[in-house]
Amino acid sequence: MEIRFSADSGEMDMLHKEFAAGSFYRTGTLAIWKLVSLIQIIRQRTLSAAESPTYSSRYQDDEDRVLVVRAMEIEVFPALKTRIKRATPLRSTTSTTHIGKTSVSYLDTVRLAETGEKIIRCGSLTVDVDRKTGEEMEIPSTDVEKIKPFMTGEQPQYMSPLTYRPAAVQCTYTFRVPPSDCDADGVISQSNYIKYCIDDASIGVEKHSFTRFKKDFMFQPISSWSLLYLGHGYSRDQLTVISWEDKKSPNILYFIIQRDNQDIFHAIAKAEFELAKL
Repeated sequence: MEIRFSADSGEMDMLHKEFAAGSFYRTGTLAIWKLVSLIQIIRQRTLSAAESPTYSSRYQDDEDRVLVVRAMEIEVFPALKTRIKRATPLRSTTSTTHIGKTSVSYLDTVRLAETGEKIIRCGSLTVDVDRKTGEEMEIPSTDVEKIKPFMTGEQPQYMSPLTYRPAAVQCTYTFRVPPSDCDADGVISQSNYIKYCIDDASIGVEKHSFTRFKKDFMFQPISSWSLLYLGHGYSRDQLTVISWEDKKSPNILYFIIQRDNQDIFHAIAKAEFELAKL
């Protein structure tokens, strides 16, 4: 991969030239969870190449702390559905948008390498966490000084936990986590939670559970995702996904994923139906 760093803009840039064959939906569209996973990998490599201490590689050998993603805000552009093939070259740009006492927020933008057309924009809020207690830890001041040169842009507004859920949800999907969805420690890779939500919504569409989502969910014009990670799931866990439409705006779907009746993930998906032929 080609990596560049701009001292003027504080941005790190990487060129990605080919996707694995299994990265696409049956519709031929690049799977969004595969793209989000790629974004995380690219961010790690670009930050490492720029000798930045701000990603998970910083704590690979640290017994005290680990870096985790708490929330993501994803904006999807129409070109994702129409312009991406297996060998389509993409250019991803990473910047730091906020530094807190225990957290760092990044903004990743993926474009077509040849035209610069946007594919996806993803804001990620990461926090330093104590490995033993799960409590957030303050970022060392020496690390903060190293992060500052990468500061640019505004931090996205991340979602809050979903405090409302209807008495009767519109769709429920229970499954067991395959080991292939997990990392070397047996923890579910975070981008797979999007896949679980899409699986649930696809079942809901098949069962005619929703008012506005009536076509194959793979064809729905989803324009944004808001994600909030509240816990962890593990290999072979039994998870339950529940979903429902917004009462006032049926183009919005809410998702909750539970493990042992405890919420570990919340999400909101928004569709732009005016852009689609229903």
